[in-house]
Amino acid sequence: LFNIRLEWIHNNENPLWIGDLKRILKENNCLIIVLIGDVIVAVIKDAFPKMPLERLEVIRDVIVRTCKEFKCEDGIIIRYDDNVAVIIDQKGNPKGTRLLRYRSPRSI
Repeated sequence: LFNIRLEWIHNNENPLWIGDLKRILKENNCLIIVLIGDVIVAVIKDAFPKMPLERLEVIRDVIVRTCKEFKCEDGIIIRYDDNVAVIIDQKGNPKGTRLLRYRSPRSI
């Protein structure tokens, strides 16, 4: 569970934070796996100076991309090259104003 590493945590237009997963707030079918749309708690492991988030800060994120492939109801299999989460507040709204480098494979 705690060995999952998020490659990028997006906030605003700066995908500059790398973090580690600490807790899954919703478990899927009693399995400890993370799927797209799950809310997690993560810790910032690396951050650039003069940014709104600091190192070792605990944040809430929603998963938007995972390396593990998943199958949609219509039979399409989707997989990404990295694990990406978007920072959210306590109400579930994203803290950033826009997301970069996030595109659904269905739009291709």
